[in-house]
Amino acid sequence: MEPRGRRPRDQELHPAVRRARYGQLTIYEISEEELELLERGSPDSLLLNFSIFALSVFASFLIALVTTTIQSDRLFTVFVVVAVVSAFGGIVLVCLWWRSRRAMSRLIQTIRRRLPPEEGVQEVDPSPAGPPST
Repeated sequence: MEPRGRRPRDQELHPAVRRARYGQLTIYEISEEELELLERGSPDSLLLNFSIFALSVFASFLIALVTTTIQSDRLFTVFVVVAVVSAFGGIVLVCLWWRSRRAMSRLIQTIRRRLPPEEGVQEVDPSPAGPPST
């Protein structure tokens, strides 16, 4: 017989569990390489941010070169070098961003395409059919 006021030992450690069921759960199998790519994430936003920074520096130094008279040859050379290097770096970073901006989306689409369509379900073309001709 249990002492009064104490719960049985098996009820002491178990919390109440509530579970909401999914209507359907789809599981995708991925390779180790794909998992590593997903973990690493996409460098797209970082490339875009650095390119915007470099192009802003270029614009600032270009405006300074065009609108002011710089007496010192050394200072003029520094401004030109900074403007040229930042323009080149910004353009390279924009090109890298443009090439890699869809890599993560393509990987996820590849994984999703592995799932065969459900039997008995007809896939519908999501593009609009256009206005009917009269």
